[in-house]
Amino acid sequence: MGEVPAMPDSIDRLKQLLFDSEAQTLADLAKRIDALAGKTSSAEAELSAALRSLGESEGRSRAEIAARIDEIAARVGDDARLEQSVAAVLHGALRRAESEKHADISDAVAPFVVNTVRTEIRNSKDELVEALYPVTGRIVKAYVASAMKDLVDQINRRLEMNPVMLRLRSLTTGRSVAELVIADSQRLIVEELYLIRRGTGELVERWPTDGSGNRDQVMSGVLTAINEFATEAFDADGNAMRHIDLGGDRVYLRESVAYLLAAKCSGSAPVAVEQLIDDAFLDSVGKLGSAARDDRPAVLSSLADTLSSSIAEKQAELAGRSGGISPIKLVATLIGLPLAAWIAWTLYADWRVGRTERIARDVLAQSAEIRGYPAEIAVGRLGESLTVTGLVPAASAKHTVIDRLKRALPGVIIADELAAVPNPLADVEPELDRLRGKADELSRTIATEADALSRTIASETVELNRKIVEEAEKRDRARAGTRLSRARSTLASLTADLPAGEQARAKAALAEFDRTLADIEKSDAKALNSAANRMRSATQGLSALLAARPQDSAAPAANATPVSAVLAAAEEAEIVALALAQTVALRKSLPTQTAREKLEAWTRAHAIFFSEADAYRDPSVAKKHLTDLAALMTGNSTVVRIVGYTDGLGGADRNSPLSLSRANKVEADLIAAGVPRSRLVVIGRTDLRNISNDEGAGSPNRRVEFEVGFEGEARR
Repeated sequence: MGEVPAMPDSIDRLKQLLFDSEAQTLADLAKRIDALAGKTSSAEAELSAALRSLGESEGRSRAEIAARIDEIAARVGDDARLEQSVAAVLHGALRRAESEKHADISDAVAPFVVNTVRTEIRNSKDELVEALYPVTGRIVKAYVASAMKDLVDQINRRLEMNPVMLRLRSLTTGRSVAELVIADSQRLIVEELYLIRRGTGELVERWPTDGSGNRDQVMSGVLTAINEFATEAFDADGNAMRHIDLGGDRVYLRESVAYLLAAKCSGSAPVAVEQLIDDAFLDSVGKLGSAARDDRPAVLSSLADTLSSSIAEKQAELAGRSGGISPIKLVATLIGLPLAAWIAWTLYADWRVGRTERIARDVLAQSAEIRGYPAEIAVGRLGESLTVTGLVPAASAKHTVIDRLKRALPGVIIADELAAVPNPLADVEPELDRLRGKADELSRTIATEADALSRTIASETVELNRKIVEEAEKRDRARAGTRLSRARSTLASLTADLPAGEQARAKAALAEFDRTLADIEKSDAKALNSAANRMRSATQGLSALLAARPQDSAAPAANATPVSAVLAAAEEAEIVALALAQTVALRKSLPTQTAREKLEAWTRAHAIFFSEADAYRDPSVAKKHLTDLAALMTGNSTVVRIVGYTDGLGGADRNSPLSLSRANKVEADLIAAGVPRSRLVVIGRTDLRNISNDEGAGSPNRRVEFEVGFEGEARR
């Protein structure tokens, strides 16, 4: 842009051009007016009016022109104002053209912009290379790093998808194999497709169609610029940009002469899947051909369907493919087999060496000839050789040890480096050997004799034990028969003095005692055990007749013999018979109670208890007590007073008749049991004699007591 003159000078010059000519015209007109001053007055007046009108019109014109000049000066007065004004005008014009004639302005501007960029690239190659060198270096570095990363990821995926590796990962992470397979098999998904016209960057078609217009236009322009730049920059290499890595997503680019086809995808694509993308892109570009813009067919929708189905089929094929030998597996096998063979050979060699060393040390430890003398061993490779070093007491001992090692390790080369210690007693060594032989022979003879003697003692001990057992059993049989006979005699002598009910038990016990006496001499263990059990049962029946019943005897031990069990039962029977005899004798020595004494003793120990009103607290217990009382009153004329009591609950008006009601109930039950009414006296005493602090249904104060009446108290 040329240099603009300063603002004040420009305005003055413009005013000179516009107003100086007018001033000259007015001056000429004034002269003419002065020349005509001599004319008539009417003409002068008209002329004056015309001049005034002309002056007013001229003033307004000047003011309008000055305002217009000021407005122009405000917009273009200097470089900054002119640049701002031109930019605003161009911006508005471009915005209107973008909205009203987008296609026309794209066709018009795009070639100009592209040609300008190309011209600048050609004219400023050195500057451009210098400016883009760092950026290009970073791009190449990033591309190489990305390619290496893809290669490493591919190798890792092949290794990790190995069944053995999957199983190891499952064991270490705690996740199932299926979960790991699903996590590793990330599917490639086509998300967006763009068809862009090369050169202009115009977005021809998009799939899916529900996108953002501004974003799609920006995306198409950016992709066009990147592709054109890559094409120009690397044109000499004959390479083209194939994809752009966006981190989580990847954009695949394929171009033809007129169009640029881009696919935004998520996931990762193996080489086989990328080949499918190339084939599908080439087919779609071939359909476009050189068709005019209005006749261009829509290809992205069918391309999306084709890509989705083809990718799914190829990934399923890759997932189900088995067999073959991958390079990674081959390398791992070539490395692993020698390594495994080396490890196995090392383990085998160590085992051979350890085995030879262990056997040799055992032989040395068991050799009494060199005991106490230092001896070391060194095993050769694979245990094929053995070197023995150290000291031995004599040459004969050395030969003996070496012979033992050779017998224990056949096939092993044994190097003898043992040294014999000088022995001043070498002359007497043969005599010592002879004495040692005799000592060994004598030891063997003693051992043989001791063994025979031990067997004899053991046999005689068994026989002696058998005889002792037989004598013990014979003695126990005799003792059992004696004790059982005494028990029978005692029981038989007192049976007649027992009550009728107890005599039956005594007679049954006598019968069992007789059977047991007959079975004692039998040798059958089963018969003896049965006899002991029967006798123990009969003895327990007799013990029930005792006033103070003795404690039941313990069961025989598990290792007790049948004879000892019979003896224990006989001892128990004798004890019970003697106790029963003492009980009978005690009964005879005690004075006999009268009917009145028995009744008094019973009434002191018993009472009938009630719960609510006149209901027995325990009907079965009350019935037994009344039955016993009725039996004691049979066969005599003793009078019994029936005294009813209550607890402290309720007043005297309630408790007095309640105590009498309880006494009447007991009287009625005694009469029903056979006691004459004339021998019963009913009394109610409420709570005059409480025996407990408890109140309520469980209180023992709610009772009926019995008192033996005086002689002659019966009704007349």
